Amino acid sequence: MKGRMEGIQAADGVLRLSKGMNRGVYYSPVFDSGERQTVWNRLQIMGNFGIGTGAYLSVYAADERMIAAGAKQAAAQGQSAAGVGYAAARNRGAGKSERRSAAEEDGGDAGWKDVDTLLEDKSVARETLDALFGPYLQAEFAAPEDVLLHRVQGRYLWFRLEIEGRPRRRPEVRGIKIGFPKDTWLRYLPELYQEDRDSASFLERYLGIFQSLYEDLSDRIGDVPLHLNPRTAELNYLEWMSEWLAIENRGLWNEEQLRYLAANAASLYRVRGTVRYLKELFRLYTGREPYIEEQPLDGGPVGVTVLLDMTELEDGPDNTHSAALQRIAEMAVPAGVTCRIVVLKPGILLGQHSYLGINSVLEGRQTAQMDGAGRIPFVIGP
Repeated sequence: MKGRMEGIQAADGVLRLSKGMNRGVYYSPVFDSGERQTVWNRLQIMGNFGIGTGAYLSVYAADERMIAAGAKQAAAQGQSAAGVGYAAARNRGAGKSERRSAAEEDGGDAGWKDVDTLLEDKSVARETLDALFGPYLQAEFAAPEDVLLHRVQGRYLWFRLEIEGRPRRRPEVRGIKIGFPKDTWLRYLPELYQEDRDSASFLERYLGIFQSLYEDLSDRIGDVPLHLNPRTAELNYLEWMSEWLAIENRGLWNEEQLRYLAANAASLYRVRGTVRYLKELFRLYTGREPYIEEQPLDGGPVGVTVLLDMTELEDGPDNTHSAALQRIAEMAVPAGVTCRIVVLKPGILLGQHSYLGINSVLEGRQTAQMDGAGRIPFVIGP
């Protein structure tokens, strides 16, 4: 994930507080709208913020993505924030030639630097970044899950997100959505409602409540195909689809396995009750190809013996995997068919299931000696 994180780590696209940390800060990369003086529309943070957690958002914007590096030295030397702000504000809208002159006036230090470059520079302390970004601060929010950015203007936007939690309450950020340019329902009303600036501002924000609800609902409707695709659906939609598809023993499967079953439900149902179906389910659960033997049981109904290599699955003291395999077998075989599960052990053992090329391999030729200490050499394999 791009940007800079302090006290925060990213895993599987989710921002969380690092282990042992109760507070962390995330600086976003710079977002480019492509047009100067862009008025931004809305920012949404998707995540979990429970009781005892908090999030604080600072939004910065400018028409140039370069900021005065002279301010960096000013902050390091302990100059006042007002002085830093003056230096940056003086140069904020300057062109290339003006920026070059400003850099010379600031003592010939690094001149102007790209925001992303500063974020990547780990030698720049967080306090220094905050001082540098201060002149470009345009909005702050104490509850930033869904905020309007109608007062934020500039081609480039970046933000600082600070989250805090407690040992047993850890906030999560799963996604951030930024919209531009400004889009308000006020433009659909007669110009009479836009004449007074203060009244128009209030009405614009008031209508924004209902506009946000409407847009979110429209997005949900537009995302219906994604929710109905087993490969892209969120977990709660995936479980809902699994119920529709009558996938049995859903608690036995992890998310990846459940997606496979839902995506291939039609083809699996066509072969249900066959050896192929049984193999597919056992392979999916164990990660290894099973070996299946069919034979009549003393003139009675046909029985099935499933030989499984469980080297990648370690059964706990409660026999969790053994019980799960038995439930899968009962689900997969036709009524009246007995299924016996045999877990293969590595090696050639008399009276046990030993198969060359499956759970053992002969290493080489060696003369057997009938002296009571002889053995047949083998290699655990295949």
